Amino acid sequence: MQFNRRIVISGVIGITMLLAVAIVVPVVLYHKQDTLIDSDPIIVWRDEDFELYDLSGNGTEENPYIIENLRINTTTEKGIHIRDTTNYFVIRNCYVEAESVGIHIDKIASGTAIITNNTCANNDHSGILVERSEGIEITSNHCEINGKQGIAIIYSNSTTVRDNNCNHNKNGIWIENSNHNILKNNSISVNSDVGIYVFRSDNSTIINNYVGTNKFGVFVRSSNSSTITYNLIQGNVAGGIPIDYWSELDDYIISHNRIHHNSIIGNGGIVGGFQALDGGYNNTWFDTVVLEGNFWSDYAGSGWYQITGSANSWDEYPLLTRPVIPN
Repeated sequence: MQFNRRIVISGVIGITMLLAVAIVVPVVLYHKQDTLIDSDPIIVWRDEDFELYDLSGNGTEENPYIIENLRINTTTEKGIHIRDTTNYFVIRNCYVEAESVGIHIDKIASGTAIITNNTCANNDHSGILVERSEGIEITSNHCEINGKQGIAIIYSNSTTVRDNNCNHNKNGIWIENSNHNILKNNSISVNSDVGIYVFRSDNSTIINNYVGTNKFGVFVRSSNSSTITYNLIQGNVAGGIPIDYWSELDDYIISHNRIHHNSIIGNGGIVGGFQALDGGYNNTWFDTVVLEGNFWSDYAGSGWYQITGSANSWDEYPLLTRPVIPN
């Protein structure tokens, strides 16, 4: 079956408005508010600026600076903004709400930051934004009701995004021009546009995430050699897993992405929607070693499973039962 992506994408633009109107959710705070200390924004634009704050640690790998247990609710642009540093630091157990971005990390030394167990909510742009930095760990955060992204990784390689909740944003997790990133064990739901968006980013590993009730589930655009496996992708109204170009004129090749052992259930409920779409080349919808594909809720039970899209791809080994991630 051939697929005209222009028709489908234009036909589902209105779903964003439908979701925005239909979902009214109070802000959920995941920290006991009486345990947090009210704080002004933390702004660090060089190593020496850490000394402006009463932080434990000395910035070494063995004894990093610790930013913790703060409630930052500000009308300034950024809640916590750290850039151009080489010191090691940890941001943990904070609640951050700012005008634009909750926690913004930009151009820091490789592997020097851990961002864990924070709540970033009601920011006009992103809950957590990492730019031009490598080897960052983002774990166990709650990023909700942010205007654009729950978590955004831009021009940043080798980042680990694990065990986070990204719900009720425009986009859940956004990866752009960033390679070799790992997205694992995240819960990403009820975002008005895309659950996980991977754009011009190669060699991503997307494993064991729940991606449900977004407009699109896992959207891989103009990206190569990623692995999407053992995810539950369910009830995304326009499509479950689209793999496609940014535009007809995009000169990026979408190839050698591997999609297998996912549970792909009840996606594409609107007219023109789909469980999965392949508009690239040489993408593989099954594990070539064990010869097992994906579980499809609409699979007829025999034969191959055809993937919507111009690539004319097939899951040659569809599963009859939902896969369980191996220990």
